[in-house]
Amino acid sequence: MSLVGFKQVKIGILGEDDKVTKTFTINGETNKGATVDIEINGFDIEPITQYGSDVAYYVLSQGATELDVNMSVLDLPDEVLNAVLGQVEGEDGISWSGENTIAPYVALLAQSQDPQGNDVYFGLPKGKFSTESVKANTKEKDPKELEADALKGKFVTKQIDGEARVFGKGKGAKALAAFETALFKTAVTSPKGQK
Repeated sequence: MSLVGFKQVKIGILGEDDKVTKTFTINGETNKGATVDIEINGFDIEPITQYGSDVAYYVLSQGATELDVNMSVLDLPDEVLNAVLGQVEGEDGISWSGENTIAPYVALLAQSQDPQGNDVYFGLPKGKFSTESVKANTKEKDPKELEADALKGKFVTKQIDGEARVFGKGKGAKALAAFETALFKTAVTSPKGQK
């Protein structure tokens, strides 16, 4: 499937019983972050050939149960980063990482478009994000583009409609409404301009 753009992403922080406790939408709104790219890997299940009667009898290649997600976001707000990484900001304004820091599970809904301009949605119901580094560079004479924050995620299956699901994709308002219910347990009306 060819995709054009990466318009926005919605992240739901999962609490007990995988219930969403808070959501964040990153869509280019001033000072609230902007999506740059997303890559989802792990669909290539290595087939296993089963032999019998001296011939290759059967090929087992069943379903994905875990996926890797790499996502880049410009100007990711501290509130979102802290929530996704499991950091808690103290009254002194410091967000610490340490031996007791545990990233929460999150649900993720990403929006792109197909070449015909139809909205395409990708949903991942349960995973955790991490980040590898914090980086700063000296200022130079000529301004440089902002460097995007990189998040790495590992997503696993969650029971949805009685089946273990790790990834879903769909087009249009009907798919968006279904994803909102499946991932975030909320009803949604299609925003103006959605195709």
